[in-house]
Amino acid sequence: MKPWWVYVIRSKTTNRTYVGVTTDKARRLRQHNGEIKGGARSTKGFRPWEIIRIIGPINTQSEALKEERRVKKLRARRYNKTDQTIYEEKYV
Repeated sequence: MKPWWVYVIRSKTTNRTYVGVTTDKARRLRQHNGEIKGGARSTKGFRPWEIIRIIGPINTQSEALKEERRVKKLRARRYNKTDQTIYEEKYV
C-alpha cells in the first residue's frame, strides 16, 4: 500500500496556495501545472505551481484527509503568507 501525503503548493505568479492529498507527489504537481491530464480546476489559472511543503508519510487516505483539513484551517488563519515554515510537519 502506497503512503499518502498532504502537500501545499504555491503559485509562482500570485503566491496563492493550494492544499491537497496524493500518493504520488511528482505526478500530482505535473497535473496542477497542466503537463498531464488532471489537477484541480481551481489551480488552472495560476500556473506554474511549486511544492512548498510535504507532510507525511501517512498510512491511510482517511488520516491524510484529516491532516489536509487541519492544514487548511491553519492556512486560513495565516492566509497567503509566503513563509514556508507556517506548516508544521507532524509525521516526519
